[in-house]
Amino acid sequence: MLINNIHVSKSKNLIHLSANIKFKNQKADRMYFSTSSINASLISYDYSPFLASVLLPCMKKGEDIVIDGTVSKKLLVNIEKIMDLVTSWGVGFKHINIQSGITNHAYLKNKRTSAAFFSAGVDSFYTYLKHKKTNSKIQNLILIHGFDIPLENKNLFTKTKKIVESIALEEKIKAISVTTNAGEIVEKVLIWDLSHGGVLAAVGLFLGKGIGRVYIPGGLKKSELFPYGTYPELDKLWSTEKTQFLHDGTEYNRLGKIMHVVSKSDLALKHLRVCTQNIKGNYNCSRCYKCLITMIGLVCSNSLQSAKTFKKLDLNNVKNMYYDYRLKYNLQGEANLEILKKENREHELQEAIKYSLENSKKQKIHKKLFEVIASFDQKYNERRLYRFVFKMNKKQDRNLIFKTLGKIGALK
Repeated sequence: MLINNIHVSKSKNLIHLSANIKFKNQKADRMYFSTSSINASLISYDYSPFLASVLLPCMKKGEDIVIDGTVSKKLLVNIEKIMDLVTSWGVGFKHINIQSGITNHAYLKNKRTSAAFFSAGVDSFYTYLKHKKTNSKIQNLILIHGFDIPLENKNLFTKTKKIVESIALEEKIKAISVTTNAGEIVEKVLIWDLSHGGVLAAVGLFLGKGIGRVYIPGGLKKSELFPYGTYPELDKLWSTEKTQFLHDGTEYNRLGKIMHVVSKSDLALKHLRVCTQNIKGNYNCSRCYKCLITMIGLVCSNSLQSAKTFKKLDLNNVKNMYYDYRLKYNLQGEANLEILKKENREHELQEAIKYSLENSKKQKIHKKLFEVIASFDQKYNERRLYRFVFKMNKKQDRNLIFKTLGKIGALK
C-alpha cells in the first residue's frame, strides 16, 4: 500500500483534503475528506486520516504501508498496540510494517472543543444526551456523508443534514458535516462491520486541529462485545497528540439506551433515524432489522406512539426478522421478549418475537449460499457484486435485487 500525493483545495464554500491510495496490484484511488470552509480552523492537513482508514484493510491483506509524508508520532506508536489487539481477535488480521518519512508530534495548546459522531440513531442520541448535563457536554455533532448514507443518496443526506442542524440549533451547539469516499474504498478489501471504525477515526483526525475530544458512540454492552470496527480498547488507540478518541456507551445495550434515555427525550423521539436500507429515500423504512429492533425497544419502553419517524409496527415483518446467533443478536430479541413477558403485555408481539428467534436458529440454505458467495466476492472480486447489490439507482432508491434479497432475509 502506497499513500502519497496529498493535496488541499479550498473554495469559497468547501475545503477538500485528498491523497492517492494504492493497494498492491490494484489501480490507485483518490481518497478524500471535505467539509464546509467555515470549519477551516478545525482541519489537520497531514496523512493521519488516510493511514487510519486503510490500516485494518491492509492488515487483512497482510500488506505493508508506505506513507510519503507527515503523520502523528503518537498514532504510529499506538498502531503497534492496535495490531496486537486486532490480531488477538483471531479473525484473520496480520501484523504489517508501516514506513513514514516524517512524523509530527507538535502538541497544540490552544483551547480545544469536544465532538461526537452523530447519525441521529439510538447510540448517538444516547451519547449526546448522557453528556448533556455534565462537565463533558458535547459541543459539536459530526454527521458523515458516505458512512451509513451512500454518497449517491444525496436526497436522504440533505434531509438528515437539515435535521441534525436543527437539533444543533435547538441545543445551542454546532453541527459539522463531512463528506468522504473512504468507506467506498476500504469496503473493497474489508467488510464494513470491521472497517468502519477506521473511517470514523479518519474523520476525527481530519478535524483534529480544532477538536480535542471525540466520542465514538458504541453499539454494544461491555458483556456482549465481539470483534467489531468500533470497540472500546480499539477506539482510544486512534488518539494523537492533538485529539483523544473515547468509546462511549458500553454500560447499556441498545434496549437499555432506549429504556433509560432515548425514550425519555422528546428531542430523540422527534428525530430518531436508524434505517440501514434507505428504500425510496425514507428516513426510516420501518421494516428492516434495524428499524424493527428499535421499534420493538420503543414498544418495551411504552414510547413507540410518541416516536415521530416510524410507521406502524408490522408483526409479519417481526416474524421474518433474522437474529444472527453468532454475533449475539439473539440477545436483543430475548431481552425485548423478557420485558414484555414480565409486564404481561403485547402478547401477539411476544409470539412474533418467539417465532423469529426460533426460526433464526435454523441454518437456511440460501443464507449459507449467500455467505459463500460473499466470501468469494470479498477475496477475489474486490466486493464488486456486493457494491452492485447495494448501489442506489438513478432515483436514489434501492435496486430490485437489493429489495428482493431483503425480503427473503439475506440482508440485515
